[in-house]
Amino acid sequence: MNADVVTFKPGQHILVQGRVNGRWVTRAYTLTSAADETEFYEITVKREELGVFSPWLCDRTNADSLLRISEPRGEYYLENETPVIFFAGGIGVTPAISMMRTLAQRKDQRPFHLDWSAHSPESFIFQSELTQITAEHPHITFNLRDTGKYGRIKAEDIQNNYHWTPNAIAFMCGNQGYMDAVRGYLQQAEWDETAIREESFISTLDDQGNAKKTTPLLPAIQIPSGICPIEHDSFDVGLISSVKDEAFAFLKQCYIERGLSTVFLPRWEEVQASIDETGTYEQTFDELAYGAKIAWRNSNRCLGRNFWQTLNVRDLRHLETESEMFQAILEHIKLGTNNGDLRANISIFKPDGRKIWNDQYFRYAGYRQPDGTILGDPGNVELTDQALKLGWTRGARTRFDYLPLIIQLPNKDPHWIEIPPKLIMEVPLFHPRYQWFEELELKWYGLPAVSNMVLDLGGIQYTAAPFNGFYMSTEIGARNFSDTYRYNMLPTIAKRIGLDCSQNMTLWKDLALIELNIAVLHSYKQRGVRIVDHHTLTDSFMSFAENEHRCGRPVQADREYILPPISASTTPVFTNNFDGNRKLKPNYFYQSDPWDTAIINSGCPFSYAHN
Repeated sequence: MNADVVTFKPGQHILVQGRVNGRWVTRAYTLTSAADETEFYEITVKREELGVFSPWLCDRTNADSLLRISEPRGEYYLENETPVIFFAGGIGVTPAISMMRTLAQRKDQRPFHLDWSAHSPESFIFQSELTQITAEHPHITFNLRDTGKYGRIKAEDIQNNYHWTPNAIAFMCGNQGYMDAVRGYLQQAEWDETAIREESFISTLDDQGNAKKTTPLLPAIQIPSGICPIEHDSFDVGLISSVKDEAFAFLKQCYIERGLSTVFLPRWEEVQASIDETGTYEQTFDELAYGAKIAWRNSNRCLGRNFWQTLNVRDLRHLETESEMFQAILEHIKLGTNNGDLRANISIFKPDGRKIWNDQYFRYAGYRQPDGTILGDPGNVELTDQALKLGWTRGARTRFDYLPLIIQLPNKDPHWIEIPPKLIMEVPLFHPRYQWFEELELKWYGLPAVSNMVLDLGGIQYTAAPFNGFYMSTEIGARNFSDTYRYNMLPTIAKRIGLDCSQNMTLWKDLALIELNIAVLHSYKQRGVRIVDHHTLTDSFMSFAENEHRCGRPVQADREYILPPISASTTPVFTNNFDGNRKLKPNYFYQSDPWDTAIINSGCPFSYAHN
């Protein structure tokens, strides 16, 4: 702390250590001051409410606090490159601010453009300064991308606006998902790989300021009878590295688990010959059915796995046309809805790359309004835009208009078809105590049918394999209607109840949230539609885990998704990490939106947590 402030290269960072609750905590912060500044170091800290260091740094530091600061360091910085395009996601703008301030201070005339993406206008904390800098230095420009209103950066944005030229450099900084997407788009736009530079946030450091070592590769999971399932490194679908290896692992598991070990070897010889001749093979119905069930059992993010053996598998690989698929989907809706007594079904179509664009069969449209607001569900704005582009129209638009189903066959244009309203079991929401709740005119559909995930099974990927389970009530009450980027109903409900919303410590959000979830459970029960509360479903998940352990199988669980979005600490899964979070195949994986290469963020397949 007592050393001199030294000049640095714009883009470099310093390590800041603080003595928090008796231990040293280290964080890396990019310098946002101009590189030639020798009076002070400036950093910009995003205060994370649930963080350890940022709340302490922002709220609790004083003259007696113990702080240590390193000299500037890092290999990610601006030198003599020109022209420069900087892609920033959220707080990843900080190195760009240092670069732009430095160029302005030095009167450096090289072209520099910032493309900054953030979820809301409030996140653009440097906007006024950027406006001033660009007014005084025309060679410095910027573009603000409000992703909450206009969506994420897309491949066509880069194709149309950011052409690669010799000597051009693209800097990137943001979360890994953002940078992976931008890098992919730049590569599509034929940017030279050597012209792309990226910086990730360094959040996990030891007391010396070094990044903690990554976890070494773990030994393969082996379960009884010598079964060693294939592992995957992500919840996003990837390429099949070896059809033969994945087929062997799956078929061995399929036949040995079912007590048919004598069938395995002759079946494997048959499959191996097919793969050698054609590169692939066709799974029998029994293999397909059992594999789809194992995939549910392996779904790390699903609380409803105790029901994996009840899955009804519909083999629809013989269907060819969109109209045939649509008729099969209508039948799926009838079977799954089952007059309100929902039953788990999966419809598996030909594995030729065909896709269903909707992430669920039923989705409410989100219309962009001239004033920048969204009518309907803001979570479905991009899908709504695509449907409108394809020619779908609505007369009088409402908050709860069902989007059409969009089906695309390989190498063909997508087609949209509307699901007949009479097949959709809808639940109007009302409250057992508050009569005014009906005046909110809220409703939701009964059947959650996920329709855009990939069933990755034994070396074959089924890109159209829609499935349904049933809702956990918090998915509707604590997410769809409560998230600020969805219907955002908590402020309205709190005011109708008469809660004090003036400050967080009144817990008005919590009180409104509970009442909203009571309304969801009450309404579904009165309508006769199967639904389960988060306490019951987590108890069921513990039974699943016990059964799996009795069978000698480890239980993999993604804690972020297994914990319910309300009252997590009161459920039995709160203190249990189970056996890790390794992704085993068969499984269901997320695939890119057909109109965009960005990976979607979704949740649990069958009980659809984090909807």
